[in-house]
This record gives sequence, C-alpha cells and structure tokens, in this order.
Amino acid sequence: GGRSFRLTDHDAARYLSGFWLEEYAWWIASDMALSDVRCGVQGTWEGAAKKDAPKNEFDVLAVHNNRMLVVECKPLRLDQGEQAKEQNIVTKLENLGRIAGGTFGTNLLLSARPTTRTVRSRCRSQGIPLREADALRGLRRDLQAWVDGELTAS
Repeated sequence: GGRSFRLTDHDAARYLSGFWLEEYAWWIASDMALSDVRCGVQGTWEGAAKKDAPKNEFDVLAVHNNRMLVVECKPLRLDQGEQAKEQNIVTKLENLGRIAGGTFGTNLLLSARPTTRTVRSRCRSQGIPLREADALRGLRRDLQAWVDGELTAS
C-alpha cells in the first residue's frame, strides 16, 4: 500500500527473511528441557572431500531420548505454483532427515504461510508432519507429542 521500510544491515534482513521462524521453533524446543536443541546447524558429511564438500544446513535439530527431530522452517509462500521447488523442499527434508536422524529420527516441516495441496500430499506420503500458518501456535504441543512418540503426519 505504498509503504516501505529500510533494513540497515544483513542480520536484520536475514532475521526478517526467515530466521525468525527458526528462532521461534528453537525457543519453544529449548524451553522443553530436551537433551539438546540447535538452530542453524551447518555441516558436511563424513568422508566428503573437504575442498568441494557441499554444506547442508539444518534449521533446527532437537535430540531427546536418543532420537533426533529435524525441523525445516519455511517462512515464505509455498503456493506460488513452482511445483519443482515445492517437491524439492519436501524431498530435501526427507533425505537429509533420514540420513541425519537415522532409524529413530523424525522430520517436521513448519510453514509460516498456508501451503499447497501438493506440499500437504507429499508430506503425508513421506510421513512428514506439516504445521502451517495458524497451526504453528500448537508447536509446543507438537514437540511434546514427538517426545511422547506420538507426532504424526496429518
């Protein structure tokens, strides 16, 4: 509506472009006395050539009772009709989460905005719980369900 604002540094831009959702998930998880909770974890896979090894980023990782929760946070719209991009988000989470989390790992996709039917369907088919828009208010309850072994794809 004709209004604008100016960001004065890179950190402010990074926070508003999405880090706020990662921080929100981290804050909720950190408040639950889990074994370990990390935000913005970057790493390479063991055995990869150091010079050319691709880095992977995990938005939020939580560990409790020898199980890992891999949380992917998407603050942007996932309904722009870019089917390849939508599929890539879910596929990336499923692949990286399976490798990092192992047999007892769980993946969770958080979206600040409503997603498409395609994203919801892919998450269901991959067994990935998806929490979008208003459902983010229930994140503490969802994390408790994960601790209790009851977090499921909806």
